[in-house]
Amino acid sequence: MLRKNERQIFTEDKISRLSACEGVKTIRKVSSAEIWIPWQEEVFGEYYRALYASPYSPGDYETDMQRYKNDETDSWARKMFGTRLVGIDEAGFEKLNASLGNVLDRQAFENGETAVTTEQVFVAGDFGMAGKTVRFLLPQGLSADTEYSIQIAAVGTTGSDPRNFAGGYTPQLIVSEAFAEKLLGETVTELIETDYTKSFSRETEDAIKQIFADEKKVTYTSRLDVYASMRENERKMKVFGYTIAGITAVLALLNYINMTVSGIRNRAGEFATLESIGMTTRQTCRLLWLEGAGYGIVSVVLSLALGIPFSISIFRGLAASGVSYAVPWISSLLLIACAIALCMVVPIVVYRSTQNEGVMQRLQKGGE
Repeated sequence: MLRKNERQIFTEDKISRLSACEGVKTIRKVSSAEIWIPWQEEVFGEYYRALYASPYSPGDYETDMQRYKNDETDSWARKMFGTRLVGIDEAGFEKLNASLGNVLDRQAFENGETAVTTEQVFVAGDFGMAGKTVRFLLPQGLSADTEYSIQIAAVGTTGSDPRNFAGGYTPQLIVSEAFAEKLLGETVTELIETDYTKSFSRETEDAIKQIFADEKKVTYTSRLDVYASMRENERKMKVFGYTIAGITAVLALLNYINMTVSGIRNRAGEFATLESIGMTTRQTCRLLWLEGAGYGIVSVVLSLALGIPFSISIFRGLAASGVSYAVPWISSLLLIACAIALCMVVPIVVYRSTQNEGVMQRLQKGGE
């Protein structure tokens, strides 16, 4: 219901223009209104106990619950535990139902017999709310003093919530737009979700923004802008990561070369002895080649065993919501191949460059 001095920004005319806009695939309208849900232990008791036991605890459980129960004389409780009735259209129902595994009965939802709530960002879980009947009042409705009741058909995740700016700590109720209009008389569309025919289309986005160019109160949340921001952050992180990785790789290579030189020099007498009893230079190089390959394979296995869990933990702490973890296998396999190849080639190169003396001289040095 429109309040005094309030006007509908998303008018039917603008929504029609939006629908006709080239590149627009689907439009979902979302409305909401303030509701009050009286204290109902059987519905939200488990959720509130979990909330107050979490790091996001809003205060003292016993004191706040007592004030919640006395809501008629406590404006603080109304603000603290108030919530919203969210209305979604048919396209919104399709998306919501799909996110829930298609468990909703369309007719029951449209008739206002069932509603959906979502888990809160403070504490995850459904806390036994699904299947319960909740009572609520609608101060902005046609009958402000009437108490309505509706069954919670399912509890979705925070990602399935079409409206991310709820009221208080009480979970909001998502109902059909038809049911919301029946209770309110007129709903206020305050959010429009738009899917493009072509993902991340700048032309479509510019056309949409042009439709609402004269509306100063309209704000935009665009996946295209988020994507561009993420790409820039990704570029910076890649430059930083590749720089660190490059420095580390050079240091590791120098350390490996130094270790190989020291090892081959320490084994000079061993190689000379083997050569004196008939082992050829080619066979010695093959031995070093196999040793280097084994060293490289063991190093790669240990790096993967330790590196992947470490990278996952860092990713979870830094990545934006909704971004999945993935290993760049092609570049990783190329890097692994280069690392093993270097481990195989370096010992041979070092051996050939350090074995300039004759067998007898090396045997004498090895015996000293």
